[in-house]
Amino acid sequence: MLWDRKRKEKYEIFMPINIITILLFYSIEVKGCIKGKDVIQDGKKNLSFSVSIPKMATVTALVNERSVVIFSKTSCCMCHTIQTLISSFGANPTVYELDKHPKGQQLEKELKGLGCKPSVPAVFIGQQLIGGANEIMTLHLKGQLVPLLLRSNAIWV
Repeated sequence: MLWDRKRKEKYEIFMPINIITILLFYSIEVKGCIKGKDVIQDGKKNLSFSVSIPKMATVTALVNERSVVIFSKTSCCMCHTIQTLISSFGANPTVYELDKHPKGQQLEKELKGLGCKPSVPAVFIGQQLIGGANEIMTLHLKGQLVPLLLRSNAIWV
């Protein structure tokens, strides 16, 4: 509603106070950091909100290097299962173990910011976030995982 995931930009929004009160009353979730202040505009008191969206630079940099990237934890059995499944098709995924990575906590925060809940496993194929174990297993059962791996040049026929 207030932000675009592709742009990850800061937005300035001006609304009358009564609308803001209604939005806050219904607890509409806004991602990012919210700062508010009173502004006088056209003789009416308005509330100004600025929303800054955190950058996902570290995850993006790691994902752009390879065709298949899996963010995992060594203690996660589903992570191991997804790694094994993708490897069984001949793909060689790059795996980042968050509990062993020096920036593991930062990476986990960024993954949660991208909508990964739980944060692991998080699978990127062709630089696109595919999702976690449920999404990968669904694609596999529908017969769509192998074509996706082929399109991203992760495997060859």
